[in-house]
Amino acid sequence: MENATLKPGLMSYVLRYGLMISAAQIVLVLLFYVLGISPLAPGISFLNLFLVLAINIVFVRMAMVKYRQVNFDGQISYGQIFVLGVLILLLAGIINGAFTYFFYNVFEPELMQNYANELLDKLAARLPEDQLEMMEERINRNLEPARQLRQTLINIPASALVLSAIVSLFIKKDTTLPE
Repeated sequence: MENATLKPGLMSYVLRYGLMISAAQIVLVLLFYVLGISPLAPGISFLNLFLVLAINIVFVRMAMVKYRQVNFDGQISYGQIFVLGVLILLLAGIINGAFTYFFYNVFEPELMQNYANELLDKLAARLPEDQLEMMEERINRNLEPARQLRQTLINIPASALVLSAIVSLFIKKDTTLPE
């Protein structure tokens, strides 16, 4: 008979996979920084978004499947894996949000403004003057540290809930049934 106490608990998965997601996303930020790539540049911003989502989905899915197989012998409910996904993504989001905030506001405080200026320079030839001024005003408002922090605190739980709900839908709930 299997001893249930040897199975890792929920928080073990949350810590392990949350830290893996955070590490991968921090490496991505640092890679862009070292290569001198602006994450705000047209095209690059979509690539950055795609890579962050891919990292989140791959690691959360791995955690959900392993949690189902190891802790529940192949049978799990939607709610159980949904909660796991939310907790993993919350932890990863908090760590990554804190890193990003300190990186762009303490370590390299002018870097995000430089990225924004590069973007505005590229858009200057394509946009009418009044539209460019509106965009510049909005970008500068969004670069304020207090506003960034507030947006991060809103976006982390919202994205964790949505992404976990979507990924949980695609996890087979019972692998013990014959196909």
